[in-house]
Amino acid sequence: MTTMVYKSPGDVVRKDGTSFCCKIVDDADVDAALRDGWFSTPGAAINNTVPPQRMTMPSLGVAVRARQRLCDGLHQARHREPCV
Repeated sequence: MTTMVYKSPGDVVRKDGTSFCCKIVDDADVDAALRDGWFSTPGAAINNTVPPQRMTMPSLGVAVRARQRLCDGLHQARHREPCV
């Protein structure tokens, strides 16, 4: 008999963005695969991995202020009407 084991991350991507890979091992090799970091279910594989660090985006206020500084600098350089 054979058993499927799972590891995350991998090439199978779920709707929530998590991923896993799987392989089939002989029943005699299941314990060795589990010791090597494979899991018996996709959920266990995903829940036992360190999630990737998500990139944080600046708040809208920061972006608006940055845009205004850029526009002010362009205005000073070109002596044109201020950006709106």
